[in-house]
Amino acid sequence: EHFSSDAVVGGALGYFIAEQVYRRHRDLEVSPGSWGNLIDTNSPEHDKVRSPRYMGSPYVPLDSWVYPALERLAALGYLPTAYLGIRPWTRLECARLLEEADDGMRHQTGNAGDEADSRAGGEAEAEKISVALQTEFSDETRRLNGAANLGLGVDSIYTRFTGIAGTPLRDGYHFAQTVVNDYGRPYAEGLNDVSGLSANAVAGPFSFSFRGEYQHAPGVISDAPSVLEAIAVEDGVVTPLPDGSPTLDRFRLIEGSIGLTLNNVKLSFGRQNLWLGPGESGALLMTNNALPVTMLEMDNV
Repeated sequence: EHFSSDAVVGGALGYFIAEQVYRRHRDLEVSPGSWGNLIDTNSPEHDKVRSPRYMGSPYVPLDSWVYPALERLAALGYLPTAYLGIRPWTRLECARLLEEADDGMRHQTGNAGDEADSRAGGEAEAEKISVALQTEFSDETRRLNGAANLGLGVDSIYTRFTGIAGTPLRDGYHFAQTVVNDYGRPYAEGLNDVSGLSANAVAGPFSFSFRGEYQHAPGVISDAPSVLEAIAVEDGVVTPLPDGSPTLDRFRLIEGSIGLTLNNVKLSFGRQNLWLGPGESGALLMTNNALPVTMLEMDNV
């Protein structure tokens, strides 16, 4: 609904306003670094072969268990630099946050005091979460420490059966939904199934990701004519449209993109998701409630 010039001018204004705010109001104890340039050739981190700033990294899917785990570490006070309202995060960013959490835990362990007993439970929980995340991001941790950014792997092979007894709500726009933030997967009364796999690859500054699955859902009878007429009146539509669907058995690409990272700025294209805002619906209603859209995205990772 916007002109292209709106996006370009708005993006430029946002960048320069952010630069001025950062330069004039930053806390040196929290952010000691300068604003810098998009490509700072004078930086000691300009070694593109081994610098994480020039390493491509795929995004972690929004329904991954990683986000609740990192959220818990943030709630315990170990992730002061985590931006919970901007997702998805790259795998390298998650590995960086994990290192930050480990440093915080070592710092607290080294400080003895009266509050040690009260912190013991939180530290034990944080250490358990950290161990699980270290296993998940072991490759990324090695790359942060200087290993080559080259790899190919299958993230997951999964299947999920959902039995629904009774008529579920499926129209979140007009009424409500029984299943939310589920990539727009179909569901209906009876047995529903999704089975698929996700994989990724990295090569220097490039990253690739893929996630596809088979979906099955029983057929759904359209709502009664009176309901359809009420919806049409609310939407300003002359002719009511039926909202039933036949039995679905299909393969669908859930996510798939290619990305290029230069100096921590990632340019990616493909079917992707955005989650803006810490709430379940997002500040701009951008979530994984619907099927991801094809987009060209520029992200400071």
